[in-house]
Amino acid sequence: MPKETMTPRERWLAVLRREAPDRVPMDYWGTPETSAILRRRLGCRTIREALTRLHVDFVVKAVPEYVGPRLKRLTDVAPEIKIAPSHDAAVIQALPRAPESL
Repeated sequence: MPKETMTPRERWLAVLRREAPDRVPMDYWGTPETSAILRRRLGCRTIREALTRLHVDFVVKAVPEYVGPRLKRLTDVAPEIKIAPSHDAAVIQALPRAPESL
């Protein structure tokens, strides 16, 4: 792998500014079980150590934080989306939008 010339922060900011980063930034999302398997397979003591070895660019916190009116617990800010229970998992269903008047 070529030597990196940007920090993870610089890399993500470049992408958000539509500038060219030194490489494509990487993020990681995994279940605790998957993360444990990854950590063991790489011979690392912590998941942070494993992801650093894989050159994952950590996104720690996105700012600014939401400062609007308090939202109801477990609701989405998009009113046309709802979470419906199913027999094996929560399924996101899009509700049909009302036709716009011409």
